Amino acid sequence: MRRLRWMPGFLPICWSAGRTSRKPTQMAVANAQIGIARAAYYPSLNLFGTGGWQAADIAKLINVQSTFWAVGANVAESIFTGGSRRAQVQFAKAGYDANVAAYRDSVLNAFREVQDDVTGLTVLDQANQAQQQASIRHGAPWTLQQPLHRRPRELPGCRKCATKSFE
Repeated sequence: MRRLRWMPGFLPICWSAGRTSRKPTQMAVANAQIGIARAAYYPSLNLFGTGGWQAADIAKLINVQSTFWAVGANVAESIFTGGSRRAQVQFAKAGYDANVAAYRDSVLNAFREVQDDVTGLTVLDQANQAQQQASIRHGAPWTLQQPLHRRPRELPGCRKCATKSFE
């Protein structure tokens, strides 16, 4: 009779962690791109100021008459852009929608993988119980490799779980 290995009655969170960690940042960047594209509709306003001293002789630099200053503003707006601004906004929105769809897909894949793991654990648990019941019915000695009340110290393939104790 083949013996089944012990399996955990829980699913560690770290099995699906990290699969979607970069997507919210990418969505935030795509959302900012929409704002940048919309900002092109508004005119650009530049304010500037300069000041200093000007004199032909170094000794006259200290005088008040040799100082100068200037303050100004510049406003620029394109009157005709041929629809490029609207196209840039639509392109930014399409990029955002693509990032949202990719994030949704990665979240759904993570849920699917977790569900597959849970289903696999359930099937193994049912097989374990069936083997235990068959062993009891036929009076054969039956033992597990590990007691049922203990959890493993490490789970294979999981660096986060390998550093924690589950006792």
